[in-house]
Amino acid sequence: MRRNRKIKKGLDIDLTPLLDVIFIVLMVVMCRLSLVTNEEREKTVEAENAAEEALANYEVATTQLENYENENQLVAFITLNAMYEKNDPRTRHIRLAYNDETLIEDIVITPETQEQAYGQFVEEITSFVQSKEGSPVLLSIDDSRILYRDYLRLEQEIESLRATYNNLFLIRQE
Repeated sequence: MRRNRKIKKGLDIDLTPLLDVIFIVLMVVMCRLSLVTNEEREKTVEAENAAEEALANYEVATTQLENYENENQLVAFITLNAMYEKNDPRTRHIRLAYNDETLIEDIVITPETQEQAYGQFVEEITSFVQSKEGSPVLLSIDDSRILYRDYLRLEQEIESLRATYNNLFLIRQE
């Protein structure tokens, strides 16, 4: 009988501390889920803001691309290439390429026709700049094979034209 009493007494288990531990663990898990949910909300808000910013940047880029496609209507280009002939350095060529024409104007400079050639150069640039009135004209010089004296003279003529026409701009390559 004593054994039976001990066995019966051993069966009385107090579950209150176990329930306390379970409730504490449950509250910790719920708090952690609440924190994760708040962090996820913050991340979602940040992602939405980043998406809105990306959309705004996309719209700006699309507008710039449309403007770039219309660039030939907005900006005119002249590429000036001056070089000397390898066989005869006294004979030089000034080639003008325009953005809206496939024709490249070739002006030949020799010691005898030097002044006429520079006059023709000024006339060509003047007529092009006047035809593009209201639009900027960007002039770039490819000076890889130009004689220094020609470079100085062309630069002088271009500066004179820039003083006359406020829509002519010289692009210097460095």
